[in-house]
Amino acid sequence: MTLPESDQPHSLSRFDMACLLVGIVVGTAIFEAPPTVFSQFNHPLLGFSTWLLGGLLAFSGALCYAELAAAYPQFGAEYVYLGRAYGRRVAFLFAWMQMTVVATGSIGAMSFVFVNYASHLLPTLNRAPALVAMASLVCLLALQIAGLRTGKFVQNLLTVSKLVALGGLLLVGCLQLPSWEMLQPLAETSAAPASGSFSLALILVLFAYAGWNDSTSVAPEVKDVQRNLPQALLYGLGFIAALYLGINFAYLNVLGFTGLRESSAPAAEVMQQMLGPWAAATMSLVVMISSLGAIHGTMFAGSRLLAAVGHDYPALGAWRRWNARGAPAAALCTLAGISCVMILLAGTDRGVMLLRGTTARLVELIRPAYDTTALFANEYGPQTGFEILVAAASPVFLLFFTLTGLALIVLRFTDTDHPRPFRVPLYPLTPLIFCASAGFMFYSSLQYAGLLVVLTAPLLLAGLLLAASLQPAKPD
Repeated sequence: MTLPESDQPHSLSRFDMACLLVGIVVGTAIFEAPPTVFSQFNHPLLGFSTWLLGGLLAFSGALCYAELAAAYPQFGAEYVYLGRAYGRRVAFLFAWMQMTVVATGSIGAMSFVFVNYASHLLPTLNRAPALVAMASLVCLLALQIAGLRTGKFVQNLLTVSKLVALGGLLLVGCLQLPSWEMLQPLAETSAAPASGSFSLALILVLFAYAGWNDSTSVAPEVKDVQRNLPQALLYGLGFIAALYLGINFAYLNVLGFTGLRESSAPAAEVMQQMLGPWAAATMSLVVMISSLGAIHGTMFAGSRLLAAVGHDYPALGAWRRWNARGAPAAALCTLAGISCVMILLAGTDRGVMLLRGTTARLVELIRPAYDTTALFANEYGPQTGFEILVAAASPVFLLFFTLTGLALIVLRFTDTDHPRPFRVPLYPLTPLIFCASAGFMFYSSLQYAGLLVVLTAPLLLAGLLLAASLQPAKPD
């Protein structure tokens, strides 16, 4: 696969790359996941260790991607690696699923998080949440179409603002002197986690670290890519791991173990206890900024994936075209358009009814005797439209994630003469650890989704048909 060129190559510095990575990864999970994670254990150190383990597993993946990105610095990242390892059809299917449900579903879900927290400050926004969500996407789309310089400035601004706010939360959480009480286990209980609880905790933590891989899609726009991209990946993810551990320490320090387990909004409660109600209200603004940063970064990286597909398939050539300001306008509009469809489908009452009805009919086709009312009967299972989409699409994404880790090993055998400026340490142990963690998440996501995975079957079938019928471009 060849490299599509932008009108402004090599414009992203190592700092820009790190901001993109942090902007995508640090979304809302650090504000919402810790109570559930710590609730799976009877000792706070076990919950804290799970966040550390998640960071180490994500770091093993970043090492693998650092080798692949430095060796194949092309738009599309996984699209390129999968194509070289398994063929163009597998690569196209990955890009197709990213475009139709994975990336666009994530963008849509994050836009609703933005609206939810914005309505805390301006309640009238709740009257038309879908319209507000789409309006936020259109604004971010306009900023990115304005050019690469504008896009990276906005991304850097959102990321730095987010980090300043999180730094403030961390500082406030450390104003109270630590005590041994925060590390005490629950009274008269074992320190061992309940059966199966560790799996749920680790899945939540790994999803909190998810998204770092998307940053490699912009490789051709990075200055001195073979040095800066691996460093941005590793330094950025290391910083995120340290930040997550620090924020969890702040939660424990102020709220205590029991208080954190029972909290519904730990960041707001920390601010309220230490500074008062006015400070708790500022956390809504922090989450809004965090959501916008994640949306902007996902659109930025996702458009480069579509640019790579457009370069390889003449029928989709509009995606490879860059405007005069150095932005892939058609690719960005495609992502934003599908994301708006996702918002209408999963974020409105009529859309959710259609989504549930379609899922039930697909299940009836493969299991006619199955009681489809049981699909959404579990109160701990997916209920909202976006939860249903994420549950259905996660196994597909995680399967490709696992295949990407294995691609590093495959390419070591099939592309032995290709230069590798960065080599993953402790090969093959490191990629095997990454593949094992990704495989664990894939298996767990299948268990969680159950028969909901049939919702992606029509999209997979359409992707397979397109992969077989579209004619690739002739090699340069």
